Amino acid sequence: MSHYETNPISVIINGVKQAFAHSQQLAIILIILPMALGVVNFVGQMFGNAFGASISTVQDRSSALLAVGVVLFILAILLQIFTQVLYTGIQSFAMLKISRGEDETFNKAFEHAFSKLWKIVLIHLTLFVYTLPYSMAVSALVVLSVVLVNSDSVALTVCLPISIILGTLLVILIFRVYLRFSFAMTYMFDGTQTTTEAFNKSKQLTKGRLSEVFGVMTIGSLVPFISALTMTSGMAILFKQLTEARDAKAELPRQHILNYIVPAIAFMFFGFLVLIFVALLATTA
Repeated sequence: MSHYETNPISVIINGVKQAFAHSQQLAIILIILPMALGVVNFVGQMFGNAFGASISTVQDRSSALLAVGVVLFILAILLQIFTQVLYTGIQSFAMLKISRGEDETFNKAFEHAFSKLWKIVLIHLTLFVYTLPYSMAVSALVVLSVVLVNSDSVALTVCLPISIILGTLLVILIFRVYLRFSFAMTYMFDGTQTTTEAFNKSKQLTKGRLSEVFGVMTIGSLVPFISALTMTSGMAILFKQLTEARDAKAELPRQHILNYIVPAIAFMFFGFLVLIFVALLATTA
């Protein structure tokens, strides 16, 4: 087994180096494709706003015109979902190829992602189902917080902090689900036949290393303009390291301190946003 790098910044740098050394076409795809999708989404949003404004100025709002507007809106939403799902497939395919030091063209990446489109959708739906109870509980706590802000001071003082703490814990559980199964789609492109097997493999691979996964994903996502490349390349190196270590049944090194600091900062920032939200509710109550 090669040297296991635990510093998430070094992991990302090594991933970018490997991408440009052995997977140049995929590296370029990971830089250009997110920008192209951003432009398409922006144009689509501008078109939707313009269409909505034109309808609002029309004096005779016939049912046919409104029906056309609804159909176009639904088609735009479905197209956006389709492109995002397909993009996650291309990204996972690129992650696998970069981890192996292989390259591929955009057409091949698109073909592979499109051929597994329904499995990709199933993975997204499974993650949605796994996190749905936690998401519903968080929504309920948000509603409760709004009610408490408008209630008496005793309920606000006692119950609101409990709601914030419970909400934070639930958000952590949601993140935990996504981190645990972050390599499920990668395994799907690695020959795994069923989504259940892919989820189980990802769960075993990330066991005890969730902070490491979170550190690489978070730091990689913070790099401006090329975040898709840095995050995907970093996760590719992490996937390779963990796979080699698990296959060799080697003892994994201690996780780098940055892998603990990054989650702590992230959740402190989340708590800060929650406090701002509560303060705004209190001022408007």
